[in-house]
Amino acid sequence: MIKFAKLSVVVLVCVAVILGCSKKEDPAPSLIGSWKLVSETTTNCTDPGDNGTYPCTDCYILSFTATTFTFSYGGTSIGGTYSTSGNNLTMTLTGGPPTTGTYTLNATTLSTVFTHIGSGCTVTTSYSRQ
Repeated sequence: MIKFAKLSVVVLVCVAVILGCSKKEDPAPSLIGSWKLVSETTTNCTDPGDNGTYPCTDCYILSFTATTFTFSYGGTSIGGTYSTSGNNLTMTLTGGPPTTGTYTLNATTLSTVFTHIGSGCTVTTSYSRQ
C-alpha cells in the first residue's frame, strides 16, 4: 500500500512538471516605442515623377505611446492620436483629419501603407525598432 501511495505521488509530480513546462506563446508585438524610418516608396502617384523609392540614412523617428504618436526630426516634432483595428492604423495629426492605412508589425520591423490624399500616392514605409 505504501508503494502505491509513493507511486501516486511520483505520477502527480511528473504530471505537474509536464503541465507546468508547456510552451508559452510570445506576446504579440506592440506599436508602443520608437521606430526609425528606414525607407519609403511611393507608387500610383498622380504625377508619375513622384513615384520612387527613397532609402533613408538620417531619418525621422516615429514614437508611439498607448494613444499618441510623434514624428521627430532634427529637434522638431509633430504628433497626434492614433488607433488600431485589426491591421488598420488610423492616425490623426493634431488639428488635422484622420488618415487610415494598414500596418504589419513584428518585434523589430514596422511597415505601413497609406494613400496620400493630395498626390494620390500610395506611400509604403518601413521602420526599425529603436
